[in-house]
Amino acid sequence: MYSRGCRDDRDFEEIRRLLIESYALNQRFHNWWLERIEGNRYHRPVKGGSTDWRTNIRLWFTDEDKLVGVVNPERHGVAFIQIHPHHRRLEPEMVEWAEGNIAHAGVDGVKRLSFWVYGYDETRQRLLESRGYTKTGAYGCTRRRSLKVPFPEAALPEGYSLRPLTEEDSRLVADSLNLIFGRDFHTEEAICNMYNAPTFPSDLNLALFTGGGTLASFATVWYHPANNIGVFEPVGIHPDHRRRGLSTVLMHHAMRKLVELGADYVYVGTGSREAPNRLYESLGFNEVDTSYEWRRNL
Repeated sequence: MYSRGCRDDRDFEEIRRLLIESYALNQRFHNWWLERIEGNRYHRPVKGGSTDWRTNIRLWFTDEDKLVGVVNPERHGVAFIQIHPHHRRLEPEMVEWAEGNIAHAGVDGVKRLSFWVYGYDETRQRLLESRGYTKTGAYGCTRRRSLKVPFPEAALPEGYSLRPLTEEDSRLVADSLNLIFGRDFHTEEAICNMYNAPTFPSDLNLALFTGGGTLASFATVWYHPANNIGVFEPVGIHPDHRRRGLSTVLMHHAMRKLVELGADYVYVGTGSREAPNRLYESLGFNEVDTSYEWRRNL
């Protein structure tokens, strides 16, 4: 076994292969979703931090040069482990590397590092606990819906039109993401960059507009043909257009498209907020995994 830094887009394709293969073996998202690593690659140049997406990414290979492990940051002081399920013995070394390279000092001068760990993953929890990490109250949910279970037709509310988003809508999308999720790093350039991602679903990047051209709601669903699954990321609705069933219309429309493509399941990730979880529950998405933040002051 050996490790090295991330070099180029050939390494990026190997990371994607690892994520596809690990889902097939686990039948759950023990590692990142494809769209998340693609977002980190194509959105990162204007998301903050280094302009080079390869910064602070470490790769672990077998002696036969097969990629079996990755440590990558998502933002300052937060590290993620992507690991082949047959090579989990590498995790102590991977955590140690992250502590030396991804930990970040806050305004108080204290250097910290966090990992997000699924509740079922006792192996990683024991590892982190042995190194002085503690579980915080922050958590997120992974929800899944079988596409073999019928869902009703959702009528389009009067006054709205549905169409796929295009690159020309990128400024509207960036402004909407910043408004809905309370952010400031989404830009027109960043959204345009996402159209270069290998699995970006331009035909399943859907939105509802008002007659006046306001972007009222959007839902992007990514299709992974290798594993016959879809993933919603992101789903959003303008604050002035909530409680009108717009997200339900968009998601039902996208799920019908996934059925036509042959997908068996569709996933969505949520935080702890009540309203999104209530919406997804109403659409038949069951909670399958919960992840928690584990943090250490270094």
